[in-house]
This record gives sequence, structure tokens and C-alpha cells, in this order.
Amino acid sequence: MANTEAGTSGDVAPASGCEYQVFLNFRGFDTRHGFTDFLYNHLVDVGIRVFRDDDELNIGEVIGENLVSAINNSIIYIPIFSKNYASSKCNALSEHERESPDQVKVWKEALAKSFLKDVRETSSTKEGIIRLQKKLLSDIGRPESAKQIEDIEEGMRRIRATLSNKKVLIVLDDVDKKVLIKNLMGNSKLYLGSRVIITTRNIDILQVEGSEVKIEQYEMQMMDDSLALQLFCRHAFHRDYPLDDYRELSRKIVSLMGGLPLAIEVVGYLLKYKEDKTIWEEKIIKLTEVLDKGILDVLKISYDEQDEFQKKISLDIACFFFNEKKTDAIYMWESCKFYPRGGIEVLTKRCLIKTLDDDKFWMHDHLIALGKQIVYEENQDDPAKRSRLWNAEEALQIIGTEERKDKVQALEIDGLDDNIEIKSEDFKSLPNLRFLRLGHGTFVGDFSKCRSNLRWISWRHPENFRANNIYLDHLIVFKLDISILKDDSKAWDLIKRARNLKVLSLTRCHGITRIPDFSKCLGLEKLTLKLCSRLKRIESFIGDLRPLIELEVERGLTDLPEEVGALSKLKHFLLQGCSGLIELPGSLGNLTSLAEIGELSYLRNLKTLEIERCNVLTNVEGLHKLRSLEYLKVIGCTSLGRFIGASGTNVPDDCSINIEGISTNRYGEEILPDISNEV
Repeated sequence: MANTEAGTSGDVAPASGCEYQVFLNFRGFDTRHGFTDFLYNHLVDVGIRVFRDDDELNIGEVIGENLVSAINNSIIYIPIFSKNYASSKCNALSEHERESPDQVKVWKEALAKSFLKDVRETSSTKEGIIRLQKKLLSDIGRPESAKQIEDIEEGMRRIRATLSNKKVLIVLDDVDKKVLIKNLMGNSKLYLGSRVIITTRNIDILQVEGSEVKIEQYEMQMMDDSLALQLFCRHAFHRDYPLDDYRELSRKIVSLMGGLPLAIEVVGYLLKYKEDKTIWEEKIIKLTEVLDKGILDVLKISYDEQDEFQKKISLDIACFFFNEKKTDAIYMWESCKFYPRGGIEVLTKRCLIKTLDDDKFWMHDHLIALGKQIVYEENQDDPAKRSRLWNAEEALQIIGTEERKDKVQALEIDGLDDNIEIKSEDFKSLPNLRFLRLGHGTFVGDFSKCRSNLRWISWRHPENFRANNIYLDHLIVFKLDISILKDDSKAWDLIKRARNLKVLSLTRCHGITRIPDFSKCLGLEKLTLKLCSRLKRIESFIGDLRPLIELEVERGLTDLPEEVGALSKLKHFLLQGCSGLIELPGSLGNLTSLAEIGELSYLRNLKTLEIERCNVLTNVEGLHKLRSLEYLKVIGCTSLGRFIGASGTNVPDDCSINIEGISTNRYGEEILPDISNEV
């Protein structure tokens, strides 16, 4: 009976209504006579219908009809990962696309897979959710549809339409809100045989209202000893098993980690290249001593081995810079002489931090808790004697007290109902304050006798600014969000004389009609003007900011000055949602360092676009959506010229194109000059 419940590649595919319950996908010579055979026989013994491919495919051989039929008629798909898994015909799709494109297409259509990692962090912004939606659609075989997504609702509609007609295997990693499942999956019924795996720390989110999908919950077990040892060895020895002389020591260390992957990775790295066995034995003793205190004390071993600057950086990330742009933080740390580039490299290699695709820091929750615990233990009784304060109530306690607080380096005061007023006396009592994140509140009084060491100010919902003579000579980063401050507000004094300013971000500043005068900020490298609804133009002094590398403008803008062409170091230029912008300045061609022009698709009324001598520019994102574009001129941009010339679909219909001096239409046909009005 058991044999009739199983199938192999030599069998005839089962008739309709007699599906396989499981399809085993594996690399033959790796596991065929080991784990795969063990799993296969045990599944069959309990009456499960399993398909196993008994004929290993060589490179260049086609995927047989029986195999495709088995894929289509299986309910569950189990990939068995092994060392050479990616070299399998059925898995190395991209590698074999050249040899057998038709068969690869059949495979992709039979089962589409997508893995979306770090959903919780990536989805913290609207843009992040859209980026996840685009990746999901692209992964499951709808890349063209993904390109059309402009908002979350549209993404949901396109995903819903695809999932109802295609068998998929999707993994959503680290989801913390119900709405994210809805944004990424919709409420539609999945195609027969589809499976979605969701990892979460909160099982309540799995109950999504209106969903027709059956949900089953599984509790993730601790990593077993063999896998834990393998993970440890990869970090300690760069191989899957320990050196003979370190086998027993490795097993002892792994047994102390309790199956927690993060601790295994961190401790494994700490012992990398340590050939002296006494060091390993000392580490075992230390781990044994802290084991009863919990995982934070185990992880603290990695903190203790950092140098003083790495410690400052890791504590900053844990307390404030988690999910902040890495490049912005680097500016501040460089000003403080923390040597951040080398420090970040060390922390990354030790598995203590990651940098995500959007250039933001990521840190494991355990390590965030560790960082905050270390700061708290600096002085458990007196917040004024700690280096960093992120609790608004504790931070507020030390504001207004006269005692000098030399220890405090960073403050976050947000989420309180009280109207916070920061006076010059407060600055004087905080001589080493370098970071301030303020929600609501304001600055009050005469600051003429006060010189601050602040490097970073993030200010959300600013109240009526009532300060005079405030000069922030050391300010590096200034971010203002959700503001009704007017053009004539004294608040702009904060940046007018900030000659060392590197990053300026004005977001949702609905009270301004023009950008404040920061013409003296001649070191500025990043400028963001986002969702400032009444802001229509950028002043001509923009041309004086020669070091500017990134310029990002979203919504509202209707005019760009010619002086923008003087920004010879500008590499990244983003214009998003500026639908009132009709023409870009001709001086844009002078931006010889420009590597990226992003999101022009929102410039729906743009009629003329001229780009010259941008040798490193390879793409203009959204070019094909400029429906009003009448004339496109690309001169001296070798890479971009090839990009446009390679496919007429990159340019709107009826648009005249001038590439390297040859005028053509979108079909590559030369256009003669119009001389009808010339007599």
C-alpha cells in the first residue's frame, strides 16, 4: 500500500483529483541516499503521497513533462537545502536560463518563490511597503506589473490578481502588524497549492479579518545541537565542522548558548582565529558565569571586546540610530572623531549590526536591549549621570536643573503632553550634548553667551520659536518634520550660520513658501525637501553649495533655477511628485558627476528634458511615464544614450529624441527639422 502512495520521475503523473501531497526538491548526490531517503520513506510509511525525482538531471537536459506535472499536482513543496543545492537543474534557474530558457520558463510558471526579509523594519515607511510589494511581484514572475506600482493600494490590487492565479511559495520574515499581511497578500483566496510562511513574535497578527486563507500556527523550536554546532563553526572556522583539536571545546560552547542563533554567531566570531586553547577555555568559564544572568550577559562579552569608539557607535545605534540612515550618522561620528567607517565594519563582521538595502541600520532586539541596559547601569539612580537618555520623562527631569551634567551626550524628548522649553541655561549645563531629538517644544531666551557642541538636531512638531542669538557652530545634521514655521521664523537662525552642516532635511514644512537662507552652509552634502506643500521654487543660492552630493525633492516644486547646474559633485538627484514642474533647466547637463536621476514619472507635465555630458549616468527612472515629454536631448552621455537607444519603449510616443546630435523618434527613425515656417 505504501508504494502506491508514492511517485518517482519514472511514474505516470497521477490523474486529476489524485494529487501528490508532497513534492521533494533536492540535489541528488548530496542527500539522495541520506536525509532525503530517510524523509521520503517515513512520509510514505504514514500514508503521505510523495513525489521524489529519482533521475538526476544534468546541465542542459530538459525538465520532463512528468516532473512539471508533479510540481503542478503537489500540495506541499519541500526544498531540501544542501551544500550543492543551488547547482541543481531545478534551482539554479538563472544559471541555466541561457541553456534552456523555455524549460526554465515552464519551471518558473509551475511554482514561483519569494522571500521577503526584515518585513517589520523595511515596512516602517510607505516607500518601504511599496518596495516590498514590487519585490514580491518581481519574484513571482510579474516584473513588468511591479514597475507600475505607485501606491500601496495599487500594489495590493496587482498582488491579489496574481496570487489568485499562480501557485506560489512566499516567506514573510519578521512581521509585526496585521496590516502588513494585508498590504503584501491582500484578502483574496490563494491559488490551489500555494503556501505562505510568516515568521512573527506575535501570533495575534495571524488572525486577519476577511481573509479566506487557512492559517496554521507552528512554534519555532530551539536550534538542535548539530545545526547549532554547524552555525558556530561557520563563524569560528569558516567551515561546517570544527577542527579536530577543538571539537569538544566547540560542543561545550554551543551547549551553553541554548540554541539561540544570535548568541552562537556572536561568540563564534569572537573566537575566530584564536588558536590558543586557553583562550577558548577562558571563554567557556566566562560564559558559564554569566549564563544564569540571561542572554544579555552572554552578548555583553562581545561589547566588552570592542574599543572605546566602537562602543560609542554601538550604544548610539541601540539607543537612537536603529532605522536611521547610516550615512547621516557617519557624518556626526566623524565630527566627533569616533572613526566610524572602521568601527561599522568591525560591528558588521561581528554580526552586531546590519545595513539594510535602504542604507538604514538594523540591530537585533536583544542587542538593542543590551545597549540600553549598559547605559542604564552607568547610574541606575541618577539619569543625569548617564550618557544617553531616550525616556522622555527621565530626559525632562534633567532639563531645567542647574547642576552641570557632563556625562550626558544624547537626549530624546518626545511623546509628552508638556510644552518643553529649552533655555540657554540648559545648554550650559549640558556641555557635552551632541545629539538632540525633540518632539514639540521650543527654544527660549538669549543664547549669546552659550556655545553648544550639538552635532545633530531632529525636531518634530516645533512650537513657536522664541530664542535669540543661537549659533550652532558644530551642527552637522538638522532634520525638521511636521512644521508650520513661516518663512520669517527665527527658527531658521539655527542653520543660517551652521557652517559645518552636512545634512539638511525639511519634511512636511507646510509654512514655508521658499527655502530658508542657508547660503552660508557651504559644506552641505545632502539636502532633502519633502512634502513641503507650499514650496514652489529653490532659490538661486543653491548653486553656491558646490559640495552637494544628494538632492531630493518631493512634491510642490514648480521651478528649478539654472544655478542647479553648478553642482558639479551632485551624484543623486531625486524629483518625486513635482507634477507642476514643466521644464528642467538646461544647465542640468553640467552635472558631470550625476549617477542617478530618480522618479521622474511624477513630472507629468514636463515637456523638455536635456541631459548633457553626464558620463556616469546610466538610467533616468520613470522616463517612459513622462507622457507630456515632447523633446529629449541626450548629448555626451554614452551609457544613457545606449540605454535609451536600445528600446523605444523607454521613451513616450511622439517624443523627438536627440542622442549624440542625431534626431530620431521613439522608433529610431530620423526626424528632419521643421522648415515649414521658414521662407
